[in-house]
Amino acid sequence: MFHRQWRVSAPLVVLIVLFAASTAFCDLSWESEKVTDNVPGQEDGTTIQKNYYTSHASRVEMGDGTVMIMDFQKMMMYRLNAQERTYSEVNLSEMGVPRDVPAEDRERMKKMMGDLMMSFSVTPTDETKTIEGYKCRKYLVSFMRVNSEYWLSKDVNGYDELKKIGAGLSKYYRQNPMLQQLDITGMMDKLDGFPVMTKTEIMEGSMTTVLKKVDVKTLSPDLFTVPAGYTLQKAESQQQGQGRMPPSQPPQSSQPQPRRGY
Repeated sequence: MFHRQWRVSAPLVVLIVLFAASTAFCDLSWESEKVTDNVPGQEDGTTIQKNYYTSHASRVEMGDGTVMIMDFQKMMMYRLNAQERTYSEVNLSEMGVPRDVPAEDRERMKKMMGDLMMSFSVTPTDETKTIEGYKCRKYLVSFMRVNSEYWLSKDVNGYDELKKIGAGLSKYYRQNPMLQQLDITGMMDKLDGFPVMTKTEIMEGSMTTVLKKVDVKTLSPDLFTVPAGYTLQKAESQQQGQGRMPPSQPPQSSQPQPRRGY
């Protein structure tokens, strides 16, 4: 249940990260080293995660063969499985509110999303340290009962481009009736800097990501399209009746409690 809810919420998390960056006239890419330790559903070890951003699209290569592409001009998100050469797609305009959901369930889903965003908090600290040559400030972030440390720096080349992205993309999230009610940009303004290191506690495990390389350069449009030869697979919500909830049952939360002493 935890893995299913996390997959359902993942598109929203990606959107929040985009708006946290705050349209860039220069394309931007960066690589990070991700260390995973005892995280449910993921292998332990070290991988390289690659991120690509333009004024209208983004691509994240997770390092495990999974690729997330967001095309904001088409308002579509694609999840690629490079090993199986398959992909799934989500209409961002309808994300969280499938068309065939009855009105009463739609209102419950909106409330659930509102409650979810109310759980999002950012706490700046006065703690600083140098990471990968950048002077960073520590922020404590809590979302969906998961706690994270964000070490941010304003000295990273490309930070100005990153800041412009969220402002330019705000017009796109206003096309989603559920997301437009959320003050995502306002909340994420509290994260002032480029993420150099993040550490997230998930159940009894952790995931640490450290910035290794940043490039400000023009990116190929091919990065943001589904490659030829990939087969479309229906998303889980489509296979289960578009995620319709029984009218007699309120949405349930199965998120684990964060590890104490963080």
